[in-house]
Amino acid sequence: SYIFWKSVNLIQENSPNLLNNLIFNFFLFFLVILAFRLFFTFSDYLRTWTWYHIIKNFKEFMYDKLLKISFNWHNDNHSWKTINQINTATESIYSFNISQHQTILTIVNFFWPIIALLLIDVNLWIFSTIWWVLILLNSIFFDKYIIKYYK
Repeated sequence: SYIFWKSVNLIQENSPNLLNNLIFNFFLFFLVILAFRLFFTFSDYLRTWTWYHIIKNFKEFMYDKLLKISFNWHNDNHSWKTINQINTATESIYSFNISQHQTILTIVNFFWPIIALLLIDVNLWIFSTIWWVLILLNSIFFDKYIIKYYK
């Protein structure tokens, strides 16, 4: 959005190099979005591929162990319960993967604007960082306050 508003300011200034500056800004805007999408898509692919193989290897390992148990054990115990536990554990691993991904995205979405503001204007960065810390502390305080009454 910084590049967009910089382009709006260029239009308002009406400088002699207006067209060259606008083309450069729009190219930079496109390049930033493209780079972010490429890195995000690649990292998302790696995450999905890794977790798929973790879950697949876990299931194969557990089913191999289950199949190597003697027939008497299967006769005495309900092996469907064990299979159900393996499937539940697999779903738990997948849920952990999703929650971990959401946590990382939240952290990146929280700190990325702070870093961008530092690169744009230090005074604005200081003001915004203090403001965000106050909001965060306020949220933590009210969360603790509400939890006391919830219990």
